[in-house]
Amino acid sequence: MNNLSEEISIEKEHIQKTLDVMREAIGRAEKTYVELSAIGASLHHCYSGMENIIKRILKARNVFVATSSSSHKDLLDKAGQQGIISEFQTNFYSDSMNAAFKAFGVE
Repeated sequence: MNNLSEEISIEKEHIQKTLDVMREAIGRAEKTYVELSAIGASLHHCYSGMENIIKRILKARNVFVATSSSSHKDLLDKAGQQGIISEFQTNFYSDSMNAAFKAFGVE
């Protein structure tokens, strides 16, 4: 297994563990403030893990993504252009991010 494959495998394992914990917390009938915060943090961790995988693939392809106020969207756009994710996924993740930011009053 090459280094990129190993890095992606490790990141996927971390994401899966986080999703497992998140499912357990979401499944509880009543959630405390701490549990709700943990669910939010876990969701952020999963998204960051997916971004890290995309960044590693782009880096391996020598594709640069500048850091800016729109870097998350730019990363998704580059991933779509490079065929890492589909146009549907690019739009879905972008729309989901926008909806989440709007729900929390960040625009």
